[in-house]
Amino acid sequence: MPSLVAHIYFIKRETMLPYLALGAGGMRVRDVYAAISEESASAHWQFQFAPEIGMFLLHGRIPVWISNRLVFGIPSSDDDGELMLVLTLGITVPN
Repeated sequence: MPSLVAHIYFIKRETMLPYLALGAGGMRVRDVYAAISEESASAHWQFQFAPEIGMFLLHGRIPVWISNRLVFGIPSSDDDGELMLVLTLGITVPN
């Protein structure tokens, strides 16, 4: 996951708080290859960046969090790039 993340929050409406975010850092990728006669695994690190869009829905006492993040591992001469889409739905526990 990203090592450094920056959020930009937009104007808070009565029932929602939308935001954009950008994360950057390192990601560890583990490749597993399985065949009938053998199995092998390797792990490597890649630089990644992860743009995200989301919002907090402020209905009632417990806010709901919805976001969509695209994690992109930068390809290098040794490894192919990685691509992962993360959809998040959660609740925020108030103090």
